[in-house]
Amino acid sequence: MYTTRPPLILHPLTSRIALRLLLFMFVLVCLVTWLSPAAWPIQLATSLLAALLYLRERRELRRRGGIETLVLKPDGGWLLRYADGREQELPASAVRAELLPRFIRLSFDSRLQLALFPDSLAADGFRRLKVRLSASD
Repeated sequence: MYTTRPPLILHPLTSRIALRLLLFMFVLVCLVTWLSPAAWPIQLATSLLAALLYLRERRELRRRGGIETLVLKPDGGWLLRYADGREQELPASAVRAELLPRFIRLSFDSRLQLALFPDSLAADGFRRLKVRLSASD
């Protein structure tokens, strides 16, 4: 007997792991900049630019692209629900998923990319998504 799987409904949260990685990269850039033999105005400008980029990326991480709910449909397509109430349906062919050892990277229609770390979803949801994506490959 063939049964279809129910849709997988996920509510992504801001990942503390991703925020820590971003902070680590910012500190590393500042450290390398200030330890370089460049003149101090260049070091200051580079550090300020790095700080601005850090703040922008941190805001983007917190927004998660505005996505409030991800729905993986039984046919492999996706439904994205945004915080402003919009919904976007994407066929399976428009979404590329990469299963990496520590996170899942989803590319939606080449415009929106979402990195899902284990702490950005409920533990069971992260496991189910990994299993479903690995079975679809």
